[in-house]
Amino acid sequence: MIQPRFLFIPAALLFFYSCNSSKTEIPQISTELSSVPLSLDVQAHRGGRGRRPENTLTAFAWSQELGVDTWEMDVALTSDGIPVLSHDPFLKGSLVRDENGDFLENDIRIADLTLDELKHFQVGEIQPGTRYKERFPDQHSSSESIPSLDEVFQLAEESGGTVRFNIEIKTYPSHPEWTAGWETVTDTVISVIKEHEMENRTTVQSFDWRTLTRIKELYPEMKISCLTVKNFKHGDAFYNLQIGQIGPSPWLAGFDADDYGSVAELVSAFGADVYSPYYKELSSSEIKVAQSLGLEIVTWTVNEKNKMKLLIDAGVNGIISDYPDILIEVSGNNASNR
Repeated sequence: MIQPRFLFIPAALLFFYSCNSSKTEIPQISTELSSVPLSLDVQAHRGGRGRRPENTLTAFAWSQELGVDTWEMDVALTSDGIPVLSHDPFLKGSLVRDENGDFLENDIRIADLTLDELKHFQVGEIQPGTRYKERFPDQHSSSESIPSLDEVFQLAEESGGTVRFNIEIKTYPSHPEWTAGWETVTDTVISVIKEHEMENRTTVQSFDWRTLTRIKELYPEMKISCLTVKNFKHGDAFYNLQIGQIGPSPWLAGFDADDYGSVAELVSAFGADVYSPYYKELSSSEIKVAQSLGLEIVTWTVNEKNKMKLLIDAGVNGIISDYPDILIEVSGNNASNR
């Protein structure tokens, strides 16, 4: 469980610069006027990929021992309808090896493989010499197969404890051919969650709000989180908010971000429980609006100590990080509290 943690709030200012935008925006974080939660939801991004191989049982077992509150993960669907963990809809050569131990030369669509076929590939090591390896030089290596969501829940059950799950459904309105249909992916993921009776410990998040709309309508007991980003590109188009573009974004299930005074108001009107923005796009005014609307704020992906501390002091409810060990140190949460 998350235990209470008391904070001194310094009169500090933090400036975050948004990326991938021709016009620089400078959101300002001030900790003076925000309501600071007494505890922080420490979320291990993909299990903590700064230290362990992403979306693997090794990573989640490590983060469990570390004492995180939540395992954050991504899911894709195999051709035989099994949810498995993968950030991308394709097996990538930078992360995946074949049966001979060689890194893949070509991408392979997960939706074209059965679970049995997928299990013949190995993960656990970043290909040397890649930019990805340069980003995470301290990641420990392993050799293992890609886990199913069912295996992740089994690990949690066997390990004991009350770790939570933040599961991202990865579907793409701009590229529906990359995955199974978004309705099928959504229903299948919810089915596995229910099979393990993990509804009360799980949040489902997505940039594709169509999946969240379906959950609201068919599975209202589930907690949902709206992932948001303004200045990232997906191919040749911005996603998912697409602020300033004509008409609703295809990612937002009919909602138009330009119709609202803030992203927090948009998320509230949509009916989500959690507002999950990119941390560089989060301002103190946005935090106050979200708090006034009763939204939880869980921001991604924060890896630097000073940014972690200032966001905590500014009043966010949770932080998703590649380095949950550092986040625990900064937040004061630790394994002895659980």
